[in-house]
Amino acid sequence: QGYHILVSDVDVAWKRDPRPWLTNPDNPPSLADVSVSSDCLSVAEEKSSQGHCNGQMNTGIIYLRPTGAAANLMSAWGVGLQKPVDQYE
Repeated sequence: QGYHILVSDVDVAWKRDPRPWLTNPDNPPSLADVSVSSDCLSVAEEKSSQGHCNGQMNTGIIYLRPTGAAANLMSAWGVGLQKPVDQYE
């Protein structure tokens, strides 16, 4: 139940519709509650760091499946955004 949500920055260029890949059971995003892009441009480094290249995420692309965990993350993020900047960092 619920919606699959794909958020993409305006400067992202899609060469084709990503939804079939995102929902294919053979691909990792179909199993994750939340998938977030990164700025890592090295496939080798991305694999060796198990998706934590430089320990940074980039929310230029974020895909959320309709799960409790995804809803909890978005709620916690919303609460964090309401805090003063010096307490958030």
